[in-house]
Amino acid sequence: MFIVTTMIWWLLSSLVEWAARDSGISDGTGLLSMFVLPVRRYLSVHTAELPVGSMLAYVMWQLWGVSSFVASWWFMAVGARLTWVVWGTATVGMVAAGSPASGRAVAGFFAALVWSTLSVFALRGLSLRPHSCTHVHNEVPDRADDARATVTAIRERDFAQSGD
Repeated sequence: MFIVTTMIWWLLSSLVEWAARDSGISDGTGLLSMFVLPVRRYLSVHTAELPVGSMLAYVMWQLWGVSSFVASWWFMAVGARLTWVVWGTATVGMVAAGSPASGRAVAGFFAALVWSTLSVFALRGLSLRPHSCTHVHNEVPDRADDARATVTAIRERDFAQSGD
């Protein structure tokens, strides 16, 4: 348990350190920056009047996304799955709104594509087919009637045997 807790703490602290870097985000292809930079831009514009800074909002966005993905995949809980859907929808909206106007549609499309691909894993086991259940209800005979019938049958048998 200690090892798991240490690994989770290291992962979260590494995520916060990565998010707090002021340097540009580069993965060689530019795909990561196509999603991250518009979200950071959107959050910095929309948190200017809030007491929460844009960096804290960005770290909370990351933690919310990672934790909802893991909880959706691992526990398959309805609340975690709803959180994943809300997070993904908000992320696609932030990417689309924070991207330059010339590439807004393409960035939103790729964000939706990546989020829907990750949703295959996060929403695993979710079925939209209705469950069919056959329920057969048999009337249970009244125990008192059975007991009376049994006692009556025994008395009639005993009376018939004693009469011979």
